[in-house]
Amino acid sequence: MQTVNFMGPAGNVAQYAVYDANSRGEYHWSTDHGDSGSEMSSAQAQISARTALKASMAARRRTDQTTTYRSVEKWLQRPAKRPMPLTVKCAEAPSPRVSSGGSSSYSIRWRLGR
Repeated sequence: MQTVNFMGPAGNVAQYAVYDANSRGEYHWSTDHGDSGSEMSSAQAQISARTALKASMAARRRTDQTTTYRSVEKWLQRPAKRPMPLTVKCAEAPSPRVSSGGSSSYSIRWRLGR
């Protein structure tokens, strides 16, 4: 049996194995993603296992990207929270008081309400 670790373009590591020939001269192969098969030569079994592993890794990567895209899309489509309506009411201020120095002072009171 020959076991090979395979590193994909995204840096993910997966493994496949090619077994010795059986009584019928077939070389069985399998991947840690659950794919398996058999070929008439060891070289062809390695090629088939590697091809299946690449396809499986690409499918998982697309699934992860789709899941991420869908969660971001869902987040972007959620309704925005509306701010509470805010009104500002100004209570009437008394007329300016003029002091003996000639300056005026104002008294303004603000009241926040809904």
